[in-house]
Amino acid sequence: PPPRASSAPRPAATAPCTPMVADNPNATGPHQGAYQHGVVVRNPAPAPYATVRAPSPAVTIRAPSPTPATIRAPAPSASPAAAPFQPARVSAFAPPTPAAVAKELEQKLFVTETALAPTQAGQLEEEKAPEVDLAPVSKKGLAHPARPGAGTVGKKVMIRANHFLVNVADNNLFHYDVSINPESKSRAVNREVLSELIKLHGKTSLGGKLPAYDGRKSLYTAGSLPFESEEFSVTLVDPEKKDKEKAEREYKITILIAGRTDLYHLQQFLKGRQRDMPQETIQVLDVVLRESPSWNYVTVSRSFFSTTFGHRGDIGEGLECWRGYYQSLCPTQMGLSLNIDISATSFFKPVTVVQFVLEFLNLRDASRPLTDRDRVKIKKALRGVRVETNHQEDQIRRYKITGITPVPMSQLTFPVDERGTRMSVVQYFMQRYKYNLQYTSWPCLQSGSDARPVYLPMEACKIVEGQRYSKKLNDKQVTNILRATCQRPQQREQSIREMVLHNKYAEDKFAQEFGINVCSDLVSVPARVLPPPMLRYHDSGKEKTCVPSVGQWNMINKVGRPPSIEKAFTRFGVPALKNIPTIIFGADVTPPPPGEDSASSVAAVVASMDWPEITKYSGLVSAQPHRQEIIENLFSVTKDPQRGNVNGGMIRELLIAFRRKTGRRPERILFYRDGVSEGQFSHVLLHEMDAIRKACASLEEGYQPEVNFVPVEKKHYTRLLSGDHGRHDMTDKSGNKLSG
Repeated sequence: PPPRASSAPRPAATAPCTPMVADNPNATGPHQGAYQHGVVVRNPAPAPYATVRAPSPAVTIRAPSPTPATIRAPAPSASPAAAPFQPARVSAFAPPTPAAVAKELEQKLFVTETALAPTQAGQLEEEKAPEVDLAPVSKKGLAHPARPGAGTVGKKVMIRANHFLVNVADNNLFHYDVSINPESKSRAVNREVLSELIKLHGKTSLGGKLPAYDGRKSLYTAGSLPFESEEFSVTLVDPEKKDKEKAEREYKITILIAGRTDLYHLQQFLKGRQRDMPQETIQVLDVVLRESPSWNYVTVSRSFFSTTFGHRGDIGEGLECWRGYYQSLCPTQMGLSLNIDISATSFFKPVTVVQFVLEFLNLRDASRPLTDRDRVKIKKALRGVRVETNHQEDQIRRYKITGITPVPMSQLTFPVDERGTRMSVVQYFMQRYKYNLQYTSWPCLQSGSDARPVYLPMEACKIVEGQRYSKKLNDKQVTNILRATCQRPQQREQSIREMVLHNKYAEDKFAQEFGINVCSDLVSVPARVLPPPMLRYHDSGKEKTCVPSVGQWNMINKVGRPPSIEKAFTRFGVPALKNIPTIIFGADVTPPPPGEDSASSVAAVVASMDWPEITKYSGLVSAQPHRQEIIENLFSVTKDPQRGNVNGGMIRELLIAFRRKTGRRPERILFYRDGVSEGQFSHVLLHEMDAIRKACASLEEGYQPEVNFVPVEKKHYTRLLSGDHGRHDMTDKSGNKLSG
């Protein structure tokens, strides 16, 4: 997180890049820890009703996080004197009485002991409850706690990180919406259209600007274009088509101004004078730095791959491993930095389809017919893959595979004239191209639609180079990728340096256009090597204590203590959890496996069911739309013809189960959320925090416990490397930093 806020004049243009050493001048405290981004929620007042009700008292949660949030609700506006009578609301947490028990059983307000375990996705228990009317969570009501400080214990050392400092000139950045007609889902096609537009109109209608394009809907420029809205027309020619009319395709491009991005807010955020991170500004600069690599390399998410980065390794079953690098622009305590790391992924080998099938199915005899099971596997692996024909030396045409024929090539026929005369594929290739097909017992590849199919013999097709294999890899292939990319720290650092030098950021025309300067050296970071803990053994041994060295120690002459079992957490547990009824939630969304384009995502929520031990958990799962990060079914309201609004959802059900198991309602909620990308954090926070509050309010009027919302980020691309690989007192045998 940035340092504390302070007042300062608006900065001038950024100075040229110089290597920097990261440091924290405000570091205090005996220990230093990695704090997760968290959110502190103050108890909001209920939204105004016709009847005035006193707001619940505000309670603050202390969370181990540098960036929390506080929610404040508006005060009620109704007058007490004019408030009409309203009956008391039903509480799901009210003490049970004989009359209430019968009513609760009838309304199914509590989850039975056997109902929680067999609950399946989409079948959460719903129950009629008070109508929930709360003000939605807003960004203005969120405040993030400051980091308590940095540590001082341990030996101070200097290490390096795979971050490269970035300086940006003080320019005005403009955002334009781009509409291309006819639309294309391919980023490559969209880039070709924009590239042709810049060639034709760059120095005239575009005012000499060199825009950066994200391949979809957004275009960015340093300075404004000479218009607010303009329509252009360009024509692309497909060199693979002989017919000129079919080869040429006209595109209409509409460019409309969408807004202006000021770098001043980013500079204020990096200096700690502004809490809200200007995500849009960072996204603009990230698109600019990705523009040149997007043209030169194969793009996969935030990574770029090319055969020029190293030898391609065979990983089996017709696939090979390509090396590349990951790149992302991110704000840090040092300022803006470009995070670059080595990466690798799987690609199809550029071989004939026959050779791919033999390797993919592990076949030795190509003369035997393929089974239906083989056909299904091949169809699943090759669907969407581009191939090029090789039966004509003077003409190479490319097709996208859509399927595989259900019958072998020897039995496959198609009409050749208007009278319906049919001819087999084998006969057609012999008469038309003088090409004798050999694997006639194999099916053909199919391109085009089912109404107008194009049949392609496998032996006459070759897989186009540079296509990523997006399906799930087997264990052997994963192992082969790891072996091909495994490097010692010193080799990894050298590979990262070579990537940066290869990209030549100082000569990048897009970076120069936007005034971006990337340092060529890894950043140096101060660190501390913590002392290893002393191990104490039983007093009867010759040696009672020992101190590990480089994570190892000798157990000769050591005697362990006799085993003993006690409820250590209940006795010595964290007071914040032990003294107040606390429920701990864990939530995540699991996307479908690679290659599944329509399968549902699965949202899962677990919650502790015992207190104060907090060792037993129950879980619920729910299906939701494909690739959606926000959990939909945390809280839900359905319409029932007889009962009206019926409240349900996973949070509500688990809260009720906790109340039934412990006899207490939770006064504190710790909600750990995994699987949220950095760009989606604010959106997920507002939506899911609102669902948690509504789930609590639906159980009992005024019930708003303390909530700590903590996003958990496990996957990152920051690599910490030794500051001096030659010092053996600072590295272990493999070259990694010392433990601690």
